[in-house]
Amino acid sequence: MRRSELVLGPITVNLNLKETEDCESCVRGLEQVLREIVPSISNLPLTIDYLNKRPLAPTKNYEDEELVHSDISTQPGTLLMLNECGMSSGNLTQVGMKNIETMRLLMEEQKLEFDYQFYKKDFEVEANCIVVSKGKTILPFDYSVLVKSDADLNIEEYYQRLLDTARGSCLYDKIRSYLISCRSSAYEVGDEDMVQNFIVESRRANEKLGIKELHQLLVLARALAIAHGSTSCKKQYLDEAREMIKKLQDRN
Repeated sequence: MRRSELVLGPITVNLNLKETEDCESCVRGLEQVLREIVPSISNLPLTIDYLNKRPLAPTKNYEDEELVHSDISTQPGTLLMLNECGMSSGNLTQVGMKNIETMRLLMEEQKLEFDYQFYKKDFEVEANCIVVSKGKTILPFDYSVLVKSDADLNIEEYYQRLLDTARGSCLYDKIRSYLISCRSSAYEVGDEDMVQNFIVESRRANEKLGIKELHQLLVLARALAIAHGSTSCKKQYLDEAREMIKKLQDRN
């Protein structure tokens, strides 16, 4: 959803696996679970070689008179799983640096640049992204969650039990229906005076709270309201969003 040039809906989460020993099994298990609840998922292994290999912006091929799509020009409803766990030290070429900027535009502004050789044009898209990294990510995100696992936990067995249990109880069918309902829900701010007072109160309590942080807080409160079946913003969701952000900051 947009208001002028402001993107109001998407929330990009970074799962930081720096304290998880078996990252490959964790990413593989997470992908299996997500495949059960989203229409489509694309797991992109973001390594130095991958980023330097070819442009991620769709490019016009005038010899064949066709538009060559890229790994991030996907069908609507596709979840992009941006996997940095295989990232190693190295230098990004001009192509690699441009690809980072292309993904930043996609994630922050919900726009995808098309390269027509003689000119470039940005198109509005609806991109759902989740970033998985082992340490600090090179990509933008709204929230970072530090994932911690028990040292003696067999991650592959854990995810397999989770998949089997959820499939047996038809849980995934219910989650898919719930997510579809949330995506189609109407929403409005409602009591604007209450929201304004909350913003003033929040900034008074934390002078470091800037426009970006307030925007993230309001977007999260919107998501919480919709998740609870509400069509408008309420004080309890603003408070809950603020508390969630504080817990994330304390955890990280």
